[in-house]
Amino acid sequence: MGPRAGPRSTGIVRLCDTRVSIAMWKYRNECIRLGNGRRTWTISALTTLTVAGIFLAPARAERPDIVWMAGGVGRFNLVAGLDVSPDGTIIARGGTDRVVKLWRPSDGRLLRSMKGHTDWVYDVAFSRDGELLASVGDRDHAVRLWSPLDGRSLGILEGPEGNWMVAVAFSPDGRLIASGDQTGWLHVWRSQDRELERSIHTAALGLSQLAFSPDASMVAVGTVSQGGVEIWNITTGELVRRMESQAFYGDGVDWSPDGQWIAHSEAGGPVRLYRASDGELVHTLLGHNEVGAVRFSPDGRTLVSSSWDGTTKFWKIPSGELVRTLESAGFAAAFSPNGNELATSSDAQPLKWWRTSDGELLWSTVGHTWYVYGASFSPDGLTLATASGTGPVGPGEIKQWDVASGRLIRTLTGHTDQVYTVAHSPDGTTLASGAFDDSIRIWDAHSGQHVRTLSGHTNDVASVAFSPDSELLASGSWDTTVRIWRVSDGVPVHTLTGHTDLARSVAFSRDGTILASGGFDRTIKLWRVEDGSLLASFEAHSAGVRAVVYSPDGALLASASVDQTIKVWDASTLELIRTMAGHTAGVRSIAFSADGKTIISGADDATVRLWDVTAGELLKTYDEETGTGVLTVGFSPDQRRFSFGRWDATVVMAYNPDAPGGECGPDAVLTAKCIGGGVKVTGLLKKATPDTPVTFTIDGESPVEATTNRKGKAKVKYTDQAPGPHTVGVCGLEAGC
Repeated sequence: MGPRAGPRSTGIVRLCDTRVSIAMWKYRNECIRLGNGRRTWTISALTTLTVAGIFLAPARAERPDIVWMAGGVGRFNLVAGLDVSPDGTIIARGGTDRVVKLWRPSDGRLLRSMKGHTDWVYDVAFSRDGELLASVGDRDHAVRLWSPLDGRSLGILEGPEGNWMVAVAFSPDGRLIASGDQTGWLHVWRSQDRELERSIHTAALGLSQLAFSPDASMVAVGTVSQGGVEIWNITTGELVRRMESQAFYGDGVDWSPDGQWIAHSEAGGPVRLYRASDGELVHTLLGHNEVGAVRFSPDGRTLVSSSWDGTTKFWKIPSGELVRTLESAGFAAAFSPNGNELATSSDAQPLKWWRTSDGELLWSTVGHTWYVYGASFSPDGLTLATASGTGPVGPGEIKQWDVASGRLIRTLTGHTDQVYTVAHSPDGTTLASGAFDDSIRIWDAHSGQHVRTLSGHTNDVASVAFSPDSELLASGSWDTTVRIWRVSDGVPVHTLTGHTDLARSVAFSRDGTILASGGFDRTIKLWRVEDGSLLASFEAHSAGVRAVVYSPDGALLASASVDQTIKVWDASTLELIRTMAGHTAGVRSIAFSADGKTIISGADDATVRLWDVTAGELLKTYDEETGTGVLTVGFSPDQRRFSFGRWDATVVMAYNPDAPGGECGPDAVLTAKCIGGGVKVTGLLKKATPDTPVTFTIDGESPVEATTNRKGKAKVKYTDQAPGPHTVGVCGLEAGC
């Protein structure tokens, strides 16, 4: 469990900023222009998030087979709850992105994202045995229960008053679950049968945090309107005592494991330490204000307080002596079960894992802290480049990742505003990026060195794409133009005018003679690359076109739109072949698989979908681990993996179930050996998913069942075969001998 960022919290004021509002409105709608076409609006960011309507979680469908995830803690996402599982293997975090996220403490890897809340997740708490995770959120009127092992929803506990829940905690003996709401009600349920044990209406206008006494007989609550702490007997429902405060808003509260002390922080004030037996104030711990979290260590000898002032402080108990200060702002903090580590997090910083003995930072979540707008696989499939920003206003960045492991290779900086698009050259030597600073940057893809900057656009750059020979680069912009550049020296070749709104996407034909562009004027335009002349223009969708892409063989052109559809066109005749409908919000990004048989799409409905190109049928819908929206999708060149970037600053790499080697895993290798002129044939599968049932065949016949061992190996032998060449198959892989 952890403290909350409620409507009265000072942390929220930071979001109601003109610059943030401008950015948020633009990102949600992509193409609104006033005055001179630049960003000039002052719309509340919080209002935009609420009314956008695109973040409502759809019915749960399927979870992709995740290889790795990176990021997950964005600057705009206030962290409002933090807890560590009793066995120390999971960190749970709630926040304003409406998602409960789980991390692995051993290496900081994001494990899972659980959707279901309809608004901010204020608090999270593990049960004593670690089999349950409880969370509460704004507007939900209930406690949600989850299985932290597989992310399943295990039900909800609805408060009888129907008010917004803001705090949750399990009793130390695991028998009870308590929650507090924004109108001052304290509810207590039995965890075994999940029946409501008692509801207590406190005198406060609202509750901010709560903590059980070690014997589970009482609950301490931080109060709104009175600012102090109240202790309630949950058996009798009587108020035991009240520790008064001059502050309006009480925030963090915790009860020491030995039952002797209660710590409390208040908005704008210091940390106070009370004696639990009589409520006497023992210490006022001065050193920072705006403290969002207070936590006792498991042995009760240390109290930590984490503040908006950029520090987390360690205090010796009961003396109140300041022991250590960490440079880490936080609105939430949680100790590991043995007290040797501490997790901290806030809106402006990643999740951090500290060693408590000396204050050493063990790890910090690696990844973007802002929306992942674009991504591109290198032609060899070894690296993934992703485009993002560092906040609503400020420098942009490109990160390069190792596709197999998720290791961050490097971060490319230089853009003065958010990077919206990124692309690899087909020869693999060059990386191009387009940003909201109106510029395009060319990078050495192997070293990350900046090569040159292309200037000419008069508004944000929305899309970049290389020609098949890697010699030309095309770009589309909010200035409505499409431009073609020579990569070798950055010289502009053509400026193509004709779109009357954002030129959102560009793509070269397979032979490089034609450039397709899609815009928010609903049209797709085809241009002759040689002279820049317009070859064709047609209204392709009923709303803005967000993506255009050619199939690998060049025969098809696919487009995606705000109108929620994907359309496939004959690239030569521009005849509409089929429309793929199923997304319930605007489609952001599409890509063909290397064999051209599958299209992947990501949308504002927070789903990733796989489509059969020939039949136009929906193959898969993934709506788990998709956050609150998907901005970019792509297949790896060998089509064994796909990636997507999310609104919540997360990059996800997943296995493609329909690729060769699907159930065997993306790294599976099959070899075959013929003996005696082919009379005996051996098939050997290596680097496959361990402990997985597989089926071998020879020449498409004679299926043999096998199971890979713990090293991912499986072997089959065929005897008494006819002489001659043979082909062994498994998992869609084939090997001949």
